[in-house]
Order: sequence, then C-alpha cells, then structure tokens
Amino acid sequence: FIGRPPLQECNPGFTFGGPIIKNKLFFFSSYEYNNVFDTTVLDAWTPVSGGSSSFTLPAPNHPATGTFLVSAGTCPTGFTCPAVTVGNYLLPTATPAINHILTNRVDWSISKSQSFVFSWQLGRSNDLRAFSGTNRIADSIIGRIRNTDGYNFTHNWFAGNKVNQVRVQYSKLDPSSSQAAGSLSPAVLVTFTPQGTQVFGSTSNSSDRKENRWQVQDTFSLVRGSRTWRFGFDFHNVDTTFLDRFDTTGTYTFGSFSFFAGGVPTRLQQNFGGTSSLQNKYVGGFIQNDWRARSNLTLNFGLRYERETVLDDKNNWGPRVAVAWDPFKKGTGVIRFGAGVFYNRVLLRTIDDYTGDLTTVRLDTNSVPLPAGSTFSTDALRRSLAALFPNAVTLDTRLAVTTTAGQTFSVRELTRSSTVFRSLSPDLVIPKSYQVNLGFEREVAKGMVFESNVTFNRTVNLWRETNPNAAVLPNGLTDRSGDGRITYTDYLLGITTGTNRFFMGSPVAGGTHDGSQTSAAACTTATTLCFVNVNTTSTTFPSGGCATAAPNTAYCRAIAALNPLRPPALFAQFGQEQLETVTSIGNSRYIGAIFELRNRYRKFSNGFGGSWRLSYTLSRLMDDGIVNTSDPTTPGDFRGDWSRSLADRTHRFSVTGTIDTPSWMGKLRISPLFRYGSSAPFNLSSGGVDRNLDDISNDRPNFVGNIDDIRWRIFSSSPFPGVLASQLSLAPLGSPGTLPRNAGKGPTLWQFNLNFTREWKISERFRLRPSLEITNPFNMRVFSYGSNFINFDNLSLCTSGGTLTTAQQQTCDGFVAPTRTATHRRMRLGIRLDF
Repeated sequence: FIGRPPLQECNPGFTFGGPIIKNKLFFFSSYEYNNVFDTTVLDAWTPVSGGSSSFTLPAPNHPATGTFLVSAGTCPTGFTCPAVTVGNYLLPTATPAINHILTNRVDWSISKSQSFVFSWQLGRSNDLRAFSGTNRIADSIIGRIRNTDGYNFTHNWFAGNKVNQVRVQYSKLDPSSSQAAGSLSPAVLVTFTPQGTQVFGSTSNSSDRKENRWQVQDTFSLVRGSRTWRFGFDFHNVDTTFLDRFDTTGTYTFGSFSFFAGGVPTRLQQNFGGTSSLQNKYVGGFIQNDWRARSNLTLNFGLRYERETVLDDKNNWGPRVAVAWDPFKKGTGVIRFGAGVFYNRVLLRTIDDYTGDLTTVRLDTNSVPLPAGSTFSTDALRRSLAALFPNAVTLDTRLAVTTTAGQTFSVRELTRSSTVFRSLSPDLVIPKSYQVNLGFEREVAKGMVFESNVTFNRTVNLWRETNPNAAVLPNGLTDRSGDGRITYTDYLLGITTGTNRFFMGSPVAGGTHDGSQTSAAACTTATTLCFVNVNTTSTTFPSGGCATAAPNTAYCRAIAALNPLRPPALFAQFGQEQLETVTSIGNSRYIGAIFELRNRYRKFSNGFGGSWRLSYTLSRLMDDGIVNTSDPTTPGDFRGDWSRSLADRTHRFSVTGTIDTPSWMGKLRISPLFRYGSSAPFNLSSGGVDRNLDDISNDRPNFVGNIDDIRWRIFSSSPFPGVLASQLSLAPLGSPGTLPRNAGKGPTLWQFNLNFTREWKISERFRLRPSLEITNPFNMRVFSYGSNFINFDNLSLCTSGGTLTTAQQQTCDGFVAPTRTATHRRMRLGIRLDF
C-alpha cells in the first residue's frame, strides 16, 4: 500500500417541504448523495511465473523495482518446491465511499392541545475506503456496507399547566461486507515480506454488528406556582447480532514463495461459529423539580435511576442538583452551579467479545490438541493441506497431523474454543462519572457576552483488562535493581541457587553463563547450571513460546523461574497462556476552564454584518488506559500507568464567525472556523516485546535522560536524534521499563475551514442557496499521533554511518515520527432550493 492522492467529492442533494393542509398538515423531505472519489495503490510481490498450479497470481508489472530469487524449499515426499523469482506488482484501485441519506417528516396539528410528528430516515452506505491511512492491503480493500432505517413517532399533549410527550422509535442497522466474506466466494488476500513469510488469506478480520432497537420514552411536566415537576421514563430493547469474519473462510500460510509454487501450505487457520447474539433491555426513570425560589434564583433537584439487563448491576442511582443565580437582578448576568452522578452505557461489543461467542471454535494447525501418546508430524500436515488448498474446510473435514500412518482427525477434534482465555469479572459494573460545574455569564457590552465555566469530572469503574494468569510476586521483596519499584526483575535477582541464577551487570565467574547481552542461547541445556543476565538485549523470543521444557534463552529461563508464582489452578489448565479478564478498575479525571467571548449578530457599516465567537480552554485529562481493554504494564497496577491521556491538549483556542458582505461583494455569507490545540502526548513502547514477562507485549523502554527531550520529529526529513536514542534502552527482563506512559510530546493540532453561501430570493415561495465548503484550504500537513514503537534491533544502526537496508532505514526515519496526518484539503459544493 503506497498512498492516496487528494480526494474529490460529489455531494448533490435536494430539500423541499410545505403545507399539505394549511395550518394543519406539513411535510418535509431531503435527500443527500455523497460520493468520495478515492483510490489506493496495491503494492505487492508476486512470482514471475504466476504461482502454484492450484492458484495463479498476477505477474509482476513494475520492472523498475527489480526482482529477487527465493530459494527452493524442502517439500514433503512427492512434492516439489522450486526456487521462485518474484517482482513488484502495482495496481491502482478505486476505493470510493458512497452514501445515500433520505429524510422525510410529517407534522400534524390535530388540535390546539395535540400534535403529532412522524419521521423516517434511510441511510445506505458502501465505503470501500475502510480503514483510512492503512498500510495493509487487506484492510484497504475490504469495504463496508451499512444500511440503516429509523422511524420516529412523537405525540405532544397540552392542557393548561400540564404537558406530556410520548416518543416511540424503531431503528435497524443491517451491515455487510463488500467482499461477502464468509460466503462461498470470499476475498483473496496475498501478502509477502522479504523475510520470507507469505499468507494466502480467504478472509479478513472485518466484523459487523446487526441491530434492531425499540425505544419508548415519556416525559410529563406539571407547573404549580413557582415549581415545575417533571417525571419520565425511557425504555430500550436492543437485539444485537455480532458477525466476526476473522478467518471464517480459512487462511493458509506458506513458508515462502517456494512452498506457494509447490502448492504446499505450512499452516491453516480457520474460525467456526463467528455469529453471536445479545439482548439488552435498558430502563431509566427520573424525577426533577425546578423551583423559582426568587425572581433571580432558580434551584433544580433531580434523581435518575438506570438499569441494563445485560449486566447484574442494579445500584445505579444518579442524584443531580443545579443552581442559577442572577446577582445583578437585571437579566444581564448569571452564575450557574451544577453537580451530579452520571452513568455510561454498556459496551455491548465488549460483552460479546468476552462472553457472547463462547461457541466459536478455532482451528490452528500450529497448535492442535492431540491425544496422549500422539506425535505431531509436519510432513503429514503439509500433505493434508496441499490436498485441500485453496478451499476452506468444514468441521467434518479430516486431517492427518500425526506420525501414525493412516491416522486422521476431524477438524472438530482439532479445534479449541477461541474465547476460552477471555472472561468478564463477576464484579463488572457500569462506569460512572462525578461531575461538578461552576459557570459565570455576563453581558459586558451591548450585544457582547462573556462566559466562563470550570468543570471537574472524575470517572470510576472504567473497564480495563487484566491477566489473572500472570505471576504474583511474594511479599517482602526488596528493590534489588534500584529502579524504585518492586518488579519481577527483583525476584529473579534474588535467585542465587538452583539451575537458574540471575544477575545484571558484569558476568559472574564459574559455570556456564548467558553473560553476553546479545546472546540468544548461550546456555547449553535446560538442566545446566546457568547464570542468566537479565540485561540481555536479545529480542529473539521463541515463536512457539516456552511452554515445553525451558529452552536455553535468557527469556525462557526467566519465564521458567516465574511460572511457580502463577495461580496454580490457572497454570495447570492454561500453562503460560495470557488470560484476559475485563474488570471495573480504571479511572480518569478531567479538570478544565473555558473562557468565551461572543458577539451577537449585528449590522456594521457599508453593508457588512455578522457575529463572532472566541473561546479558550485550559484543561488537563488524566487516565490509566486509552480503551476499555487496556492492560497495565505491571500486572494489575493501573496506578503506575496514570498519566496524561493521549487525547489531552492543555491549551485549545477557537475562532468562529459569520460575515455578511454587501451587494458589491455579491452578498456572500462567509463563515470561517479556526481551531488550535497545543501538543498532545504520545506513547513509546519497546516494539511489541514482552520484557516484563507478564505475557502482554505493551512494555516501555528504560530512559535515563530528560523527559522534556522526548519530542516528535518529521518523518525522514529531520536529523536523527542520536542523543535521545542513546538514552533509551530495553528494560531488564522482568521490568516494564522506567519510561512513564505517554511521556512524549507530540505535534500541535489545528483546523481551518471556510464556508461560502449565497441566497437568491426567486419569489415569495422559492429561494435558491448554493454553498461551497472548504476544509483545510491551504492543504497544510496536520499530523495525527498516538504511539511509536521502537525497534531496538535496528535503532543502534541509525548512527553507525553504514549502509542500511530498507527496513533499517524506515526504523531510523520513523523514530519518534508520526506517519499519519489529519484531514487534507476537501471541497464540497452544494445547492439548496426552498419552496
């Protein structure tokens, strides 16, 4: 995937409405068509000869890139895996996003005391752009189709001091994939890297959610003297079906193009039963009292209760209080105060991920459960897969995977539950927020208003993920590594007897030792007395894990030493596997002050007119995880990950306005918008390696410099920060790293848009209004940044001055550099006719 050219859009539409029966029955209808003319470039390596006899790939079509030879492989007896010449294949591919939106509304005044509103909205979307900014071919061509329908009925009743409103709404979401993944004609995805890994995939990891939702809402208001009472309830019935297409039609993996040419897969992965359903009923009720205690003082008291049946969480009471006071008694200013408890809505996607698809089973021929005494045979497996390729399998398909001649197993016997490692905590509850706001508003001049608000929001019980199968450190440990924390490293350094003896610093004398920091396997056997250096810089961890007798790497020696500290029951059942449990343990906190100065619309001299608004926000957002399934770097310790949120920007400034021009300027209405946000943080991780041995690859490096020096840079065009790179290093085995979470200082964010409109009054009934909307008119680069992964294997080469490979150069160019940008220049032309 190379990139995208500037976008073009087509946005025609129409709006019309008017009375059907004068003063009784009105209608309104609008239609909008949106077509984003987007393209992508598929950039892949394909064999010159076209591939295997079972499946043919297009030949390379970009000779300027050159070709290279993939060596022959060792095939099972009876097969030939020849050497293959491969070259570059480029294909510009259209990936438009097309949307249709139709809205209809009817208003009926039944009588002076009753009115009725019916609306219907239809949405049809076919988005081939999928994941914007991706560098993966699979994600760039898997489009999403989303069909939505919404029906709304509203009845209003008025009788003196009483008002009642009833709303009934039904909505339907019916999505699908443009490639119909999961059917008999799935998409075919092929990727290849110079390292020799090729994947033939018949599906992608796309997913969808079908939903049918009924909502009934009633609000009754009663005015008595200085008090207004409000009562109401809200009911939702949600039927949701989740469609997980990941590997539902099978993914074949080949060791290289040589094996692909021979038609001999080395691995097959396929999921079965990827559809699951949930039903959730939401019930909410409230009572509220507005009391005008004085002419310049209004008090508000309320209480709300919420319940969702998908969770066993019933104690969701939300009291609220508010005060509005005009100290000037002239209607030119007000002081407001409000506080309350508010509850989030349940994340049904997460509930389903961890419970709803327990019937899903997964075949992975790299890890098949075999009966006791059976020995796995790579040769037998490859023969079975070669006979099946490129077709998907069923649960009744039989595979030979053991050394016993003629012995086969059904796929059903070789599968395991795909969610056996995932669960919800029995104490899971709905997150809740404690909110307090204090505001002041004052008219400082005619038509000019100043307003400020200070807001505090603390959210607790946020959903976070933990690994209950991680090792639990014993009490009484001391800080042997001197980093100010008690980690697995300190436990390892305390092991001075037995086969594994750990140290850091200079190698110890005597016995065999893994003393070289770059050694991946310096020890001889698993039973040899071995002095293990926890400062090893080797990131060559066994692809198959360390579940068998401990291999002779420093990493696996450390894992073997920690395994006795895992919960015995879980370790006996799952071994060294990571388990995932969602629990209500996360926290966030927001403190912000907003200052706003706005001028109401007024006429100026020389035919000009307009309004404007200036706003400045000073805030701080802190949290201990970015999403509901975030893991801490130290098992269970979310306090150690408390930091600025990736969404935090200390300073935000915005200017908006409307300018009406006189006739000599065409009577244009110009609406500019400018927003600015100061630097947001970004996170640095150790490149997806599990240094702290908790089974989760989210560790950060050690850092010995000044945190303020960790700043972003422009990809490839700015000098490589060698000093900063030298201050970062892999943390010792057992340590999550000393660098705090979200420690980097990222780019600022700004947005500038312009909108031009002009209205022509054709007659008393007809008005024509064309418009031009320009996003980022100067097409300036606005970087989007969230995290950066450090490849320590290549980082040391960035200052060596030697010749680098393409992958190594990309490591240097991308160090602390964002690779995505926000919205580019977009222009939308529209026209509206009112009659």
